[in-house]
Amino acid sequence: MVNAVETDVLILGSGGAGLRAAIEVNRFGKKAIVVSKAPAGMNNCTVVAGGGFRAAFEGMSPEEHAKDTMEVGKGLNDRRLVEVFTKEGPERILEMRSYGVEVRVHKTGAAVGSIPNLMGLGMTKPMVEYAQSKGVEFMDNVVTTRLLKKGNDVVGAVGYDVKNEKPVLFSARAVVVASGGAGALYKRTDCPIRTTGDGYSLGLHAGASLRDMEFVQFFPLALAEPGEPPYLLGGLLTEEGTIMNSLGEDIPKKYGLKARPLVLKSRDLLSRALMSEITQGGGVDGTVLIDAREVFKRRSDKQITGGGVQQLLLNKLRATERPFRVAPICHFNMGGVIIDEHGYTGVPGFYAAGEVV
Repeated sequence: MVNAVETDVLILGSGGAGLRAAIEVNRFGKKAIVVSKAPAGMNNCTVVAGGGFRAAFEGMSPEEHAKDTMEVGKGLNDRRLVEVFTKEGPERILEMRSYGVEVRVHKTGAAVGSIPNLMGLGMTKPMVEYAQSKGVEFMDNVVTTRLLKKGNDVVGAVGYDVKNEKPVLFSARAVVVASGGAGALYKRTDCPIRTTGDGYSLGLHAGASLRDMEFVQFFPLALAEPGEPPYLLGGLLTEEGTIMNSLGEDIPKKYGLKARPLVLKSRDLLSRALMSEITQGGGVDGTVLIDAREVFKRRSDKQITGGGVQQLLLNKLRATERPFRVAPICHFNMGGVIIDEHGYTGVPGFYAAGEVV
């Protein structure tokens, strides 16, 4: 038997974007239902992200942030969205405190969370609890397969309740797709296994337009030692260590990469350089190397990367004695559903937010 569900606004995805949308719908006195393939607020990219936000607080103006964003984006960014992002960013970050999120502010950004490798849980968990306390409903373990239309308007969705093994038919005045990207399509990724690009398919079949789908961001320096988690590496470890090919050549120097920090401002170019080395025979079993022996010696009294990662490098991988392996990893989908400044896709009743755009 089909489970029929009615709501004012149906929200697909319970990461940061979906939860924030649900809270806003509730604030206006409308009924919101949040549907996700996993338990609410879990197994999404927000949870496994580093918990850091770049924003124009004391050390940077919105104009400087916008300029930097456009430069790093090679001028391909949607300027309207960049303007909203940089102007409203600080306010949107700070308002999370009213949802129970502990936000730690510094000059050019903010951070949430306290659990290594699950920093974003410090954001999603309190937001789920806040939304539930306000009456937002959640339906977990539901795979949404198609948006439903009446004429040109999106009026709901159809899905499958995996736990109860029955189809679900949603009726709604509006649908917000916030289902994340498609990182799990790649063999090597730091995205959760459920990020399979559902929102792109839903949007395209509903009549929305997609753009820049060829732009997939790879984080250049993720641990690639056999049997070990692909931890993302940065900070002093990658700024002062030597990133090298099998011949010992300094790869950033070889490719003229000068914008620092490398993993932030040269992320795309460094990823391409590393893969060029690997595919052209300069790699080591599909990886390249970081030699951080001198860094650990010089900085023996300092934390040069995440605590758990540093202990792994020192105690198990013997990074004070030998180079260790790294390789690029799929991190984020840059393209997606086209929206305006209000999240509207151009299809009546259909909105989108987060990595899916």
